[in-house]
Formats: sequence, structure tokens, C-alpha cells
Amino acid sequence: MAEIDPITQEALRRAARMRSHTPRSNPPEPEPKRPEPKKEPPPKPKPPIFSDDPVKAFFKDKEESIILLLVLLLMEENNDPSLLLALMFLLL
Repeated sequence: MAEIDPITQEALRRAARMRSHTPRSNPPEPEPKRPEPKKEPPPKPKPPIFSDDPVKAFFKDKEESIILLLVLLLMEENNDPSLLLALMFLLL
């Protein structure tokens, strides 16, 4: 039989000692199941804005109308173009 180097012998001895110390009769306990988080339904898409009155269509979405009003006001003031571009980006 081939000789085993001392490092391998020490590893085998430690592995055998560890096996003798661990209980084999009790299997590891399964982790308790965590309740799954409730899934919220996805938000409803915005209905398309089609109406005969353009003023009603303009004020149908409050956030977009506020941003559009800001863009119009800032265009008259000849303000910083990067601010106008940022506001237009929010409209996308």
C-alpha cells in the first residue's frame, strides 16, 4: 500500500474524530417556512385621453398638467434650457 503524507494522515484523523462527535440519529431540522408576501395587483394603466374638449384633456392628468404649465411659464422667462429639458424628460 502506498504511503500517505503526514498532512493527509492528520486530515483523515481529524475527519474521523469529527464524525464520531456528530450525532447521526437526528437529521437536521428543516427551516421554518416563511409566509410569502402578498402580491399586490399591478397598477392599472392610464386610460387614453381622447375627448372633444382639449382643455379637459389637458387637465385630466394633474401631474402632467402641472409640469406642462411649469414648462410654459419657464419658456416665457427664458430660463435655463437644462431645466426645461429635465421637465420635458419627466413628461415621458
